[in-house]
Amino acid sequence: MNKKYNGCSVDDCDTKHYMKSFCIKHFQQVRTWGHVVSAEEKLEHYRARRRSPLAGATFKKGHTPWNKGKKAPLSECITPENHLERARFQKTMQKLIFIRDNFTCQFCGHYGRPLQVDHIKGWKDYPELRFEESNCRTLCMACHYYVTFKRKIPEGIVWGHNFSRKAI
Repeated sequence: MNKKYNGCSVDDCDTKHYMKSFCIKHFQQVRTWGHVVSAEEKLEHYRARRRSPLAGATFKKGHTPWNKGKKAPLSECITPENHLERARFQKTMQKLIFIRDNFTCQFCGHYGRPLQVDHIKGWKDYPELRFEESNCRTLCMACHYYVTFKRKIPEGIVWGHNFSRKAI
Protein backbone atom coordinates (compact mmCIF):
# COMPACT_ATOMS: atom_id res chain seq x y z
CA MET A 1 0.00 0.00 0.00
CA ASN A 2 1.36 3.35 -0.95
CA LYS A 3 0.68 6.24 1.35
CA LYS A 4 -0.73 9.14 -0.65
CA TYR A 5 -1.37 12.53 0.79
CA ASN A 6 -5.11 13.19 1.11
CA GLY A 7 -6.03 10.13 -0.98
CA CYS A 8 -6.89 6.46 -0.46
CA SER A 9 -3.87 4.31 0.34
CA VAL A 10 -5.04 1.46 -1.95
CA ASP A 11 -3.24 1.24 -5.31
CA ASP A 12 -5.36 2.27 -8.31
CA CYS A 13 -7.82 4.20 -6.13
CA ASP A 14 -7.76 7.96 -6.56
CA THR A 15 -10.66 8.68 -4.22
CA LYS A 16 -10.23 11.18 -1.40
CA HIS A 17 -9.43 9.55 1.92
CA TYR A 18 -12.20 9.13 4.47
CA MET A 19 -10.61 7.60 7.56
CA LYS A 20 -7.33 5.91 8.44
CA SER A 21 -5.96 6.69 4.98
CA PHE A 22 -8.76 4.79 3.16
CA CYS A 23 -11.66 6.00 1.06
CA ILE A 24 -15.10 5.14 2.41
CA LYS A 25 -15.43 2.02 0.22
CA HIS A 26 -12.11 0.53 1.31
CA PHE A 27 -12.52 1.64 4.92
CA GLN A 28 -15.81 -0.31 5.12
CA GLN A 29 -14.12 -3.38 3.61
CA VAL A 30 -11.31 -3.20 6.18
CA ARG A 31 -13.83 -2.75 8.99
CA THR A 32 -16.00 -5.67 7.77
CA TRP A 33 -13.44 -8.14 6.40
CA GLY A 34 -10.29 -7.06 8.16
CA HIS A 35 -8.54 -6.26 4.88
CA VAL A 36 -9.18 -4.78 1.45
CA VAL A 37 -11.12 -7.33 -0.61
CA SER A 38 -10.26 -8.17 -4.20
CA ALA A 39 -12.97 -8.56 -6.84
CA GLU A 40 -12.28 -12.31 -7.15
CA GLU A 41 -12.58 -12.83 -3.38
CA LYS A 42 -15.88 -10.94 -3.32
CA LEU A 43 -17.25 -12.94 -6.25
CA GLU A 44 -16.34 -16.26 -4.63
CA HIS A 45 -17.95 -15.15 -1.37
CA TYR A 46 -21.27 -14.30 -3.06
CA ARG A 47 -21.24 -17.52 -5.07
CA ALA A 48 -20.80 -19.50 -1.87
CA ARG A 49 -23.66 -17.63 -0.19
CA ARG A 50 -25.98 -18.41 -3.10
CA ARG A 51 -25.66 -22.17 -2.67
CA SER A 52 -28.50 -23.80 -0.81
CA PRO A 53 -27.60 -25.02 2.67
CA LEU A 54 -29.61 -28.19 1.94
CA ALA A 55 -27.97 -28.89 -1.42
CA GLY A 56 -27.12 -32.57 -1.42
CA ALA A 57 -28.72 -33.12 2.00
CA THR A 58 -30.32 -36.48 2.62
CA PHE A 59 -32.96 -37.52 5.11
CA LYS A 60 -32.56 -40.33 7.59
CA LYS A 61 -33.59 -43.73 6.34
CA GLY A 62 -37.31 -44.17 6.72
CA HIS A 63 -38.01 -40.45 7.14
CA THR A 64 -39.59 -38.46 4.36
CA PRO A 65 -40.17 -34.73 4.17
CA TRP A 66 -43.50 -33.66 5.64
CA ASN A 67 -44.85 -32.44 2.28
CA LYS A 68 -43.60 -35.17 -0.06
CA GLY A 69 -46.34 -36.20 -2.47
CA LYS A 70 -48.95 -33.87 -1.02
CA LYS A 71 -50.87 -31.47 -3.20
CA ALA A 72 -52.27 -28.14 -2.17
CA PRO A 73 -56.02 -28.27 -1.62
CA LEU A 74 -57.98 -27.61 -4.81
CA SER A 75 -54.73 -27.53 -6.80
CA GLU A 76 -56.49 -29.11 -9.78
CA CYS A 77 -58.94 -26.20 -9.81
CA ILE A 78 -56.41 -23.41 -9.77
CA THR A 79 -54.84 -23.38 -13.20
CA PRO A 80 -54.14 -20.30 -15.31
CA GLU A 81 -57.02 -21.17 -17.64
CA ASN A 82 -59.38 -21.70 -14.71
CA HIS A 83 -58.26 -18.44 -13.13
CA LEU A 84 -59.18 -16.61 -16.35
CA GLU A 85 -62.57 -18.32 -16.37
CA ARG A 86 -63.23 -17.22 -12.78
CA ALA A 87 -62.30 -13.63 -13.66
CA ARG A 88 -64.59 -13.76 -16.70
CA PHE A 89 -67.39 -15.16 -14.50
CA GLN A 90 -66.97 -12.35 -11.98
CA LYS A 91 -67.09 -9.69 -14.69
CA THR A 92 -70.05 -11.07 -16.61
CA MET A 93 -72.27 -13.30 -14.49
CA GLN A 94 -71.85 -12.18 -10.91
CA LYS A 95 -73.66 -8.87 -11.26
CA LEU A 96 -76.52 -10.55 -13.15
CA ILE A 97 -77.01 -13.10 -10.37
CA PHE A 98 -76.96 -10.42 -7.66
CA ILE A 99 -79.53 -8.31 -9.51
CA ARG A 100 -81.73 -11.35 -10.24
CA ASP A 101 -81.71 -12.27 -6.52
CA ASN A 102 -82.22 -8.61 -5.43
CA PHE A 103 -78.90 -8.53 -3.48
CA THR A 104 -80.43 -10.89 -0.91
CA CYS A 105 -79.06 -14.17 0.50
CA GLN A 106 -81.26 -16.99 -0.76
CA PHE A 107 -80.87 -19.00 2.48
CA CYS A 108 -81.17 -16.56 5.38
CA GLY A 109 -82.85 -13.66 3.52
CA HIS A 110 -80.41 -11.00 4.78
CA TYR A 111 -79.94 -7.98 2.58
CA GLY A 112 -76.69 -5.99 2.40
CA ARG A 113 -74.26 -8.51 3.84
CA PRO A 114 -71.10 -9.43 1.91
CA LEU A 115 -72.50 -11.50 -0.93
CA GLN A 116 -71.07 -14.33 -2.99
CA VAL A 117 -72.31 -16.38 -5.91
CA ASP A 118 -72.67 -20.08 -5.15
CA HIS A 119 -72.75 -22.73 -7.85
CA ILE A 120 -75.42 -25.29 -6.99
CA LYS A 121 -73.57 -27.95 -8.97
CA GLY A 122 -69.86 -27.43 -8.27
CA TRP A 123 -67.49 -25.35 -10.38
CA LYS A 124 -64.93 -28.16 -10.51
CA ASP A 125 -67.27 -31.08 -11.15
CA TYR A 126 -69.53 -29.47 -13.75
CA PRO A 127 -67.47 -27.16 -16.00
CA GLU A 128 -70.26 -27.06 -18.58
CA LEU A 129 -72.61 -25.43 -16.02
CA ARG A 130 -70.22 -22.69 -14.86
CA PHE A 131 -71.92 -19.92 -16.84
CA GLU A 132 -75.53 -21.13 -16.47
CA GLU A 133 -77.69 -18.68 -14.53
CA SER A 134 -79.93 -21.52 -13.36
CA ASN A 135 -76.93 -23.15 -11.62
CA CYS A 136 -76.12 -20.02 -9.57
CA ARG A 137 -77.59 -18.39 -6.48
CA THR A 138 -76.68 -15.49 -4.20
CA LEU A 139 -75.55 -16.37 -0.68
CA CYS A 140 -74.00 -14.38 2.13
CA MET A 141 -70.53 -15.44 3.23
CA ALA A 142 -71.75 -17.36 6.31
CA CYS A 143 -74.37 -19.33 4.35
CA HIS A 144 -71.94 -20.04 1.50
CA TYR A 145 -69.40 -21.39 4.01
CA TYR A 146 -72.10 -23.55 5.63
CA VAL A 147 -73.25 -24.95 2.28
CA THR A 148 -69.67 -25.73 1.24
CA PHE A 149 -68.24 -27.17 4.49
CA LYS A 150 -71.40 -28.28 6.36
CA ARG A 151 -70.50 -26.29 9.49
CA LYS A 152 -70.73 -22.76 10.83
CA ILE A 153 -68.06 -20.29 9.78
CA PRO A 154 -65.45 -19.82 12.53
CA GLU A 155 -65.49 -16.40 14.16
CA GLY A 156 -63.13 -13.88 12.58
CA ILE A 157 -62.76 -15.85 9.32
CA VAL A 158 -63.19 -14.03 6.03
CA TRP A 159 -63.82 -16.68 3.43
CA GLY A 160 -64.12 -16.61 -0.33
CA HIS A 161 -64.66 -13.50 -2.40
CA ASN A 162 -66.49 -10.82 -0.51
CA PHE A 163 -68.80 -8.69 -2.57
CA SER A 164 -71.38 -6.30 -1.34
CA ARG A 165 -73.82 -4.05 -3.08
CA LYS A 166 -71.36 -1.13 -2.70
CA ALA A 167 -68.73 -3.02 -4.74
CA ILE A 168 -71.01 -3.30 -7.75
